Amino acid sequence: APTNPELLDHLAIWFVENGWSIKKLHRYLMNSATYRQQSLAVGKSVSSDEANRFLWRMNPRRLEWEAMRDSILHVSGSLSHRDKGGLPVDLLALKERNFRSVFGFLD
Repeated sequence: APTNPELLDHLAIWFVENGWSIKKLHRYLMNSATYRQQSLAVGKSVSSDEANRFLWRMNPRRLEWEAMRDSILHVSGSLSHRDKGGLPVDLLALKERNFRSVFGFLD
């Protein structure tokens, strides 16, 4: 069962009213204050809702290796924003290895 049926109803109505656009729904969700919350558990809220049932903070989660690799390349300033295109490539065999992970595979 949904933990917040009122929110689910609100999102369903918003989705229909905005032309069933998944792109608009993604933008709406990702620009919300709730989505952009920190994952740090600070203050007296921790003692009153340690399990985060009321969603006052984002629960920490692990990154997949692709997102972690791309994040490291981006932060270091070496991520190529050039469109790779074509067939997937072996990321370890390439001379230039700074493409996004979506363009490659590891064997």
